[in-house]
Amino acid sequence: MPTCSAGIAAEPRISSRVPWFKVYLAWPRLRSGDPEAYARTIITHANTDWWRRKPWREISTDALPDRPMVTDIAGDLARRDAVVRALAVLTPRERAVLVLRYFYDLQEVDIAAELGCALGTVKSTAARAKAKLKADVNLEREVSRT
Repeated sequence: MPTCSAGIAAEPRISSRVPWFKVYLAWPRLRSGDPEAYARTIITHANTDWWRRKPWREISTDALPDRPMVTDIAGDLARRDAVVRALAVLTPRERAVLVLRYFYDLQEVDIAAELGCALGTVKSTAARAKAKLKADVNLEREVSRT
């Protein structure tokens, strides 16, 4: 893949026909000069124009988004890490049952249909998984500390 002088991939801009069309139109006057330098300049400018037109800037709106103020990011990250470590101890089926039940708020019947197993299997799997999580002393200590 060709690269620009900055080492970034030039393909999206090169595949665009505008820079090449400009070189084509200027070709009669470029024969005596350096057509390669002109082509590189045109492609570089097309690349710069493309980056400037990208919608990466903030867009002002009248209404502010409803986001709670996060005061303790470290505590939230520690709590999340403790939960992820506790869930890693569970089997994949136990994790799936708990996530579908408590994160997606599905009923046990819907979880059974989603996982393709019996309703009793979902109930027993959820009970086993909750028992494992209750037995995890580190999780209880981490959650009660934050």
